[in-house]
Amino acid sequence: MNTIFLIIGESGSGKDYLVNILCDKYGYKKLKSYTTREPRYEGEDSHIFVYDAVFSSLDLCAYTSIHGNRYGATQEQVDEADFYIIDPDGLNYMRDHYKGTKQLVPIYIKVSRFRRFCRMVKRGSTFKQALERIKEDKYRFESVKNFTGYVVKNVHKNKALFEISKVIANYSKWW
Repeated sequence: MNTIFLIIGESGSGKDYLVNILCDKYGYKKLKSYTTREPRYEGEDSHIFVYDAVFSSLDLCAYTSIHGNRYGATQEQVDEADFYIIDPDGLNYMRDHYKGTKQLVPIYIKVSRFRRFCRMVKRGSTFKQALERIKEDKYRFESVKNFTGYVVKNVHKNKALFEISKVIANYSKWW
């Protein structure tokens, strides 16, 4: 596939959940970015966890920093993947630095603050942690107001999966 779908959404919007289902069901490949943050739990495999020195040595085409932790991906990773979960700053960086042949297709997963709060608490965040993430995301995702890609409302997982699948099908005729 000569397209990479860039999934963007605030905490609790269901980005990982939706991408994991699509990858498991259809065999797509998800990009695991490098990060300097510590794993949240033993055995977490959502990223490639590295020390600062290793991260600094990487030739990155996607990069962002969240709470002092750095996240990024190399061009080789992008060229081998179908989906990449990314934030607005990472998307802007990638648009300027990715020099490969893949078409970048951003998809914003839109979910209400209340629903995101409930999801974060359900998956183990405290009320305080969930409220802090929502507050932080309000500023980190300010640029989404001017978003020029696809917007998918994730009020129900099956509807969101259907909408994302429609976007993918739209591009499949070019693969």
